Formats: sequence, C-alpha cells, structure tokens
Amino acid sequence: METSAHPYWPRALALPGYVAGARPGWQCAGAVAAAAAALFALGWALGGTGGGAKGGAKGVAKRSPARRLVLGWFLVCAGIHGVLEGYFSLRHRELPADTGLLADVWKEYAKADSRYMTSDDFTVAMETVTAWAWGPLSFLTFLALLRQHPARYILQLVVSLG
Repeated sequence: METSAHPYWPRALALPGYVAGARPGWQCAGAVAAAAAALFALGWALGGTGGGAKGGAKGVAKRSPARRLVLGWFLVCAGIHGVLEGYFSLRHRELPADTGLLADVWKEYAKADSRYMTSDDFTVAMETVTAWAWGPLSFLTFLALLRQHPARYILQLVVSLG
C-alpha cells in the first residue's frame, strides 16, 4: 500500500492518495470564524425584528440582547453541524486527497485527532448523527425561538443536552 508523507500521528498511518492542504491553518480558522460570525450576525439581526410571533408587530417589545445572543448561537450551531460536519459525513473517504476549503479545515482538525483522516467507524458514525440530527434540530430551535413557538423550550433542551 502506498503511503505519503503527512503530519498525522502515528507517522506510519497509511493515507493513500494524501495531498497536503492547500491553505495554512490560520486561513482555515479564519474562514470558519468568518462564516460563524456571519451566521451569528444574521441571527442577531433577525432577533432584533421584534419578539412577537409575527416578528416586528407594533406594540411588541424587542428581544433582549441575551435572547438575541441565543438566536445567534443556535444559527451558528446549525451551520457547524449542518455544513462542516455534514461535509465530513458525506466526504470522509475522499478527505485525504481533497483540496477544497472544507477538506483543508478537516485536515487541520485531524492534526489533533487523526481518526478524521482514516474514516474511523465510530468517528464517522458520531459526526453523521450530529450532522443529520443536530444540524436540522439546531436550525429548528433557531426558528422556534425566532417565532416564539411553544416547542422552543423542549428543542433548546434537547439540542443543548445532546
């Protein structure tokens, strides 16, 4: 089996077709931080449209900064679980040879946990459950909080404890 030089432990780890990341770690971290900041800002902005079920209705008090922070947080969670972990769930086998931005993010992350580069069964299973259950649940929680739906508390509890 062909092996190539890589930064992962153990050093003898076989990663056929491995291609080094095209971006340095700071660019990967910056891209994730920028996306998270954009999602958080969107959640914050949408949270300022009013606290009523119809959002922004006259006579309805605006949401507190704490409630707007929670809205931003759940939108960021939806993005992380849905996009980052969803990408890993779908592309984990091709990850060593992939050179896209999200692949580079995962290659950087795998420097701390090489199971992400080897398609470890448990890691893939957990990331898949997280991506396809917690991603949509985080977004549903965001929507429920935004619309003040009665299910918002149970959704928030389930996602927060999951």
